[in-house]
Amino acid sequence: MIRFYSSRELSRLLSIPLNRWKRWSREFLPPDPLGGLQSGYARQFSPSEAFSVYLGGFLVAGLGFSIPQARQVLKELNGWMKRKITDGHLIRHCSANGGEQPARQQYEIHILGRAVAPTGGNGILAYRIRKIEARRQVTDGHPPLWQETYTETSLKPATNTNADSYPPVRSLLDITALADRFACLLK
Repeated sequence: MIRFYSSRELSRLLSIPLNRWKRWSREFLPPDPLGGLQSGYARQFSPSEAFSVYLGGFLVAGLGFSIPQARQVLKELNGWMKRKITDGHLIRHCSANGGEQPARQQYEIHILGRAVAPTGGNGILAYRIRKIEARRQVTDGHPPLWQETYTETSLKPATNTNADSYPPVRSLLDITALADRFACLLK
């Protein structure tokens, strides 16, 4: 059975101020189907809806994207996230002592963007999704060296722009770690 959460409950569990959570939910989710501000019904969030708001807020507060850019990222990654992250992943339980969970796929999303699109708007965004196949420590030095094996998939590859323009800005989103933290906070 899927549990639903209120804004107040999510604000408390995720340690996000209530007014910020409500603003993000208005920005990153479609209008509540049960009514608006005057309906008398408080919005209830499924785990996947709550994660969309949490991720949108992280893109804005943690990675410095604007609200329109964060909406664009959520929209463009929606299909991939539904298949790989939100279906089943968010409705799991953390171990009681917060310890290691059984091994599962780890994903990192490299968001490549240019500050201004040629036609205006939010800019050109492209995504490289890395699925970490293996990771092992090679040396014990300070800092230790690690070796990773990964497969990389491109979503919405970047289009060629002027040779005079700056290289794309890269933001790293460790989506698996973010989803794990979210799921553990909801326990």
